[in-house]
Amino acid sequence: MAMLLLPQFFGISVEVYLIIGVLFVIHYFAIRWLLRKRVADPGKRKLIAAVVSLVAAPVVYIGIALVVIFSMTWYPKRDFDRNAWLADTEHRYEYADDLVDNQRLIGSTRSEVIALLGEPTLDQNGQLTYYLGFSPRHLIGIDPDWLAIEFTDGRVSRAHIYTS
Repeated sequence: MAMLLLPQFFGISVEVYLIIGVLFVIHYFAIRWLLRKRVADPGKRKLIAAVVSLVAAPVVYIGIALVVIFSMTWYPKRDFDRNAWLADTEHRYEYADDLVDNQRLIGSTRSEVIALLGEPTLDQNGQLTYYLGFSPRHLIGIDPDWLAIEFTDGRVSRAHIYTS
């Protein structure tokens, strides 16, 4: 099945221009309607509505795009809860930030980490690795996140999150 490739202008897809055009029209008529009692001259009213709409439409488009992106990548960051961590492996990313950011594991022994987090997904080369699930922090997430715990002299020296 062949994909339809639409042209781009200045590196921006035609769909973006169409959406901004629709926003422009909506703004234009709304602003013209709002100005009907404040500006008596219809020509001046049209000019003001056009100029304001020309600026407002791209700003509103960018605002909508940012809200969509932020809402798609947001997830709750929770304080670590051992029971929830063990019960729901697909949402461990919600708790992993607390472990890493607050350095809760630093200085712990291997047995203390396993007692707290359960059996690791992977245990090799002196490093414990825990599956965290597919976090929404990546807009297009096709790979899961992992918590890697590194040891030096039998104690946790570093804990970090990575995407495979």
